[in-house]
This record gives sequence, C-alpha cells and structure tokens, in this order.
Amino acid sequence: MEKKYAFHPKDYEIGETEQFYTDMAAKGWRLTKRGAILSRFSPDSNCAMLYRVDTASPKELEKRKAGFKEQGWEYVTGHGCIHIFCVPKSRGVTALYPQQRKQADTLKPLRKQYVSALLQPLICVFFLILLWNVSYAVVGQGHFHMEFYRIWVEETALSAGFASFLLWSVYSNIRGIWHIGRLRRYMERGISPDHPSVPAHPILRFTDRTLILCTVMLGGLALFQRIGRLTYDMPSQSDGPYILLSDMGVTGQRNQSFVTNRSSQVVYDQSLLAEHWDTFETVEADGKELWMYQDVYHLKYGGMAIPLMNSLMMDATFAKLPADFIAQDIPGLDYAWTGQRLECIAVSGDMVYYVTYPFHDHGEMISALNAIAVKCSYLPRPMEGS
Repeated sequence: MEKKYAFHPKDYEIGETEQFYTDMAAKGWRLTKRGAILSRFSPDSNCAMLYRVDTASPKELEKRKAGFKEQGWEYVTGHGCIHIFCVPKSRGVTALYPQQRKQADTLKPLRKQYVSALLQPLICVFFLILLWNVSYAVVGQGHFHMEFYRIWVEETALSAGFASFLLWSVYSNIRGIWHIGRLRRYMERGISPDHPSVPAHPILRFTDRTLILCTVMLGGLALFQRIGRLTYDMPSQSDGPYILLSDMGVTGQRNQSFVTNRSSQVVYDQSLLAEHWDTFETVEADGKELWMYQDVYHLKYGGMAIPLMNSLMMDATFAKLPADFIAQDIPGLDYAWTGQRLECIAVSGDMVYYVTYPFHDHGEMISALNAIAVKCSYLPRPMEGS
C-alpha cells in the first residue's frame, strides 16, 4: 500500500495541527499514525474529514473516547499526550467539546509538560555551574572550566552541538509555553470551535530553524569526526609530531604492557580546532617495563596554545595545581614546564605537548623537552597572527 510521510506541526501548535491534517485529507491523504516529528498517511479519495486535537493522559483518554464517539468522532492516532480525532465534514460536527472553556482546561497537562521539559536543561546548566564553583572552592581556580577547554579543543563539534541543542530546547519550550497560554486564553473566550493558527514571527521562525540546523550540522560533524578517528600500531619511526622513547635515549624491545595489557599504539583525531595524537608506547629495557603517554595538539590557531597549556596544567593526571609545574628554558620551545617527575608540558608555536613518563630525575625531563624541541624544529612554524 502506498504511504506518505510528512513533518507535522509541533505539539503545542494545536490549531496548526488540526489545519494540517484537514488539508492533507482534502488532498486525498488520510492520517494513519502520528510520531514524534513525522505523520504517516495513506491515500483515500473520499476523505473530506475534519480533524481535532485533544490533550490527555492515556487514563483520561479512555474516559473521553466513549463520549467523543457518541458525538461521531473517531479516534485516529496519538503520540504522547496529543491525540487526534476526526469526523466527516458532512456530519456537521465541528468541536470535540460543546464549550471551548472546558477544553481550555485540558491544555494544562501539556503546558506542565513543557514547563518540565524547560526545567531539565536549566537544571543541567545549573549543576554545571555548581560543579565549576565547587571546583573553584576546592582548588582555588576554575578547574572544571579549564577541563572543559580541553574538551572544547578535542571535541569542538560535539561541544558546540550540545550547547546548540540546549539553546534550542530552552527556546522551543519557552515558545511552547507561550503558545499554549495564548491558545488557552482564546479558548476561554469561547469564540469559535476552530482553534487559531498563530503565525510565527519571521524572527522566531528563523531562530528556531537556525538552532535546529546548527544542532544537526554540528552533530553530523561530530559523527564524522568519530568515524574518521584512526587507531593503529605505533610504527618504529614516528609518523607524526609525537616523539618516541628512543628520541629520549631509551632503547628496548616493544612489548605488551603487563600493567595495562596494551601495546604501543597511536590514536589520531581531528576536530574543528586541532589535530590530536594520543599515543602510548611501552618497551622492555634491562628487564623493566617503561612506558610513555602523550597528547600532542596541532592547533588551528596559535593563540589557543597558552589557554590549552593552562588547561593541561589544571587537568594534569598527577600534579594538583599549576604551581606544581616549574618553568624551564629550553631552546626551540616557547614554553616548557616540568611536573613532579611524571609530567612535562611544552609549547612551540601552534604545537602543544603533554607527556607522562616515569622520569627518574630532572635530567630525564629535560631530555624529553629537548627531544620535543628537536621534533618541532622540523615542523612548519605558523604564520604571524594565526
């Protein structure tokens, strides 16, 4: 059987929904099912029907169906608390309720639904801010904020898409609350059984579509980023800006880590703001297992290097505070920092390095930073002002 799908008006657009289904019936398409955003239709050449919407919980709906049926209304379909009824136009019936004022009261649950939906993203934002403030009170700085900056660099599209979705959710729910309130006031006047279609202001429609488009596009970019992520065994010679243990003078046979049960590998990812190499290397040297983790960032904009460096200090695995890092003067590096024998951070132009290794002394840390400086000397420098 031939079927047709079409986007229907939003739940709060009661009048628009009724008009939409009535117009589709006039074109020869009878409604068969309503989903979250799409409605399904089947062809029917004799379907001059009038459609009406009732809002009710499943329990309330069963009580109302019998009364509506006595008036000639046929239940068609529903989704959530939105339920669709129809009647042939030839019957001359125009309203589900004899009094519009009575139907106005049935919109209260739908309004509460939108109020509840509005509170959810607001509560989410509230707890994010609370977490930020708690971290500020504990460590004296906005630890959560700095950690988020690192996430922003690594997952730009996902972060922006999530923010866009929150904005759209808040905007859509506020608009729904306003729309339902206006419709209730109209019904309480009892002027006409035809619910008004409230045309959206061009700016409101533009805002709604822009937020939806941004959310979809950014979600798609985040998905492509995830699909494009590469994970492969670490080659014997570095194929990227990351360094190897051998660059620090550490020689040995690569093996499967006894502690983490991992072999040496590289994970390459590219966001809208940076290329990111997440590496792990492990070797056996003199009967001991040595390992090194690296996060290497090639930023699209060199001005992001210092904020990312600060973020890495705040979010360091072993150091508690940026004060735990000591600045070092390494030729070829713009900034170099050493932690408490386990971490070091380096910046050169638009390259940022975060290295974790069980350094035995200060000299090994300097050796790692020098190896990074040598690696960066072979990389192209960013243009001025980038």
